Amino acid sequence: MPQFRQYDPLDIKMSWNGIIFTGFAEGTFITVERNEDAFNMQVGSGGDVVRVKSNNRSGLATLTLMQSSPTNDLLSTKSVLDERLGVAGQVGPLSIVDFNGTTKIFALNTWIQKPAQVEFSNTASQREWMFACASIDMFIGGHVL
Repeated sequence: MPQFRQYDPLDIKMSWNGIIFTGFAEGTFITVERNEDAFNMQVGSGGDVVRVKSNNRSGLATLTLMQSSPTNDLLSTKSVLDERLGVAGQVGPLSIVDFNGTTKIFALNTWIQKPAQVEFSNTASQREWMFACASIDMFIGGHVL
C-alpha cells in the first residue's frame, strides 16, 4: 500500500549569519550544490581505472526571495558593509533544515558572493542571492510520515 506524505514549504528553515530568512519566492527558492564532484575517474591507456577523491567541499547556495521580503534589506546591509567598508562579521554560518524530513545543510564560512540582480516589472519580481560556501556539509534525506 502506498504511503501518504505531506510537504510544507514553510517547514524549510534557512539562516545565515544571524538572519532568519522570510519571504521566499514561489517555485524553487533554495538550491545548494558543490563546486566539484566528490570523486573523479582517471583511466589509463590500458583501461585501468583510478577513483580520485576531491577534497574540495566548497559550493554555492542560491536563495530566491520575493521582491517584498524584508530579508532583502538585511542582506543588502551585510553586502554593503562587506563590499564597501570591509567590516568584519560579514562571513558566517549558513544553515538549511527541512523539518518535513531529514535533510540538513550546513556551511560554517559563507558570504554573499554578489548582490541580487534587480529588475522591476508590472508584476512583483524576485531577488536571487548567491552565497559562496568554503565547505558544505550535506545530509540529503527523505521525508517523515
